[in-house]
Amino acid sequence: MAYIDQPYQNSIAYHSVIGASFNQLLNRKPYASLAIAFHEKEGNAGQVEFFKSELALIEKRLTMLAPDKGQAVAVKDNLGSAPCG
Repeated sequence: MAYIDQPYQNSIAYHSVIGASFNQLLNRKPYASLAIAFHEKEGNAGQVEFFKSELALIEKRLTMLAPDKGQAVAVKDNLGSAPCG
């Protein structure tokens, strides 16, 4: 099978990861890992590089968007039970 040989940078997949939410990235991560394993088994070096680049970007974005950073913590900390009475 022939695959499109293009760099990951500025691809549709790249822009999709850039615009994804934290939960979308968490959902996408296992697919990138499975794609790497599949293409390694098939000997598709270009595809392996493509998906390794995607996985690296997903990891970077997950770190940046982690719920334990920034406003997510402030919003989470302010939640509590309603006062009784």
